[in-house]
Amino acid sequence: MKKILPIIIAVVAVIIVAVVAIVLITGNNTPSVDDNNNNDNTNNTPTEKNYNLAIGVVANPALASAKVTETVAAIVTDADGKIVLCRFDCIEFAAKYTDGVLDTTAPISKVAKGESYGSMPKGTWYVQADALAANLVGKTQAEVAAIALNEKGKLTDAELAATCSIAVTDLLKAVDNAFKSEHKTAFKSTATEFKAGLAVTAAVADTAKDGVNNAKFSTDFAATVLVDGKIVANILDYAEVELKNIADGAAAEAAYKGTKREQGESYGSMPKGTWYVQVDALSAKLVGKTQAEVAAIALNEKGKLTDADLSASCSIAVSSIQKTIVASIAAAK
Repeated sequence: MKKILPIIIAVVAVIIVAVVAIVLITGNNTPSVDDNNNNDNTNNTPTEKNYNLAIGVVANPALASAKVTETVAAIVTDADGKIVLCRFDCIEFAAKYTDGVLDTTAPISKVAKGESYGSMPKGTWYVQADALAANLVGKTQAEVAAIALNEKGKLTDAELAATCSIAVTDLLKAVDNAFKSEHKTAFKSTATEFKAGLAVTAAVADTAKDGVNNAKFSTDFAATVLVDGKIVANILDYAEVELKNIADGAAAEAAYKGTKREQGESYGSMPKGTWYVQVDALSAKLVGKTQAEVAAIALNEKGKLTDADLSASCSIAVSSIQKTIVASIAAAK
């Protein structure tokens, strides 16, 4: 018994040492309360990401019918150049004369017309355009450019064509123009979801000279990205097409130099910068504002900003711009 007792004591001692060692080792890997808090903070802190908002326009004058069709796309892309959001619209103008007097009623865009634009088997125009926009999410410029169309400009891919049977040549070209735009709006956000709206407003003017019938079709475009009802990004553009020498329902010429954003610096210098510089400055000042706050921005009788902070970097008339931005916020989805 005397010989066995020391052996038992030695074994117990070895076991105790082993247990202590295990506890010490395990204890080093056990998170403390502070560690848990740090992990929670890391996991719960939203990551700020970089995005670009861009707009692209395709203007197609049809001289034989004295008509202009303008298709617009607005896209939000991520740091990898993939589409996060896409919105489409289209507006058409045809010069109409009655007893030599031009009808200057402003056309309404296809999206603004909604269901009244007319029903089609796969839904009215805006429904099908929305379906195409949803299918473009996640695609790069190259992937959009690779989408196959038939000779009528319609989608050949069965999945895409299942919800969009309209001709989409100009829609995809507008997206490509947005990708290629040299004047995008960059923004950062921690949001995981955005709402975005696109709006088009138009005006028609009789620009007849020396007995020759001319008609000018002007359009404002606004795309706005929102989080919790507040602007995180806004971008604007403007197009002007003049149909010249209109007779018997046809025009001899269409004057169009591209949108003001596309023209960039070549549009012309002004004291506070060329057109896109000034509207970009205005757009930057709108970040954080709601629809009601944009609508409440005061203008003078010439449609110019009266607020000293806003007018310091934007001195152009903005009445139609303001109206279009408000419409884009109302259209956000």
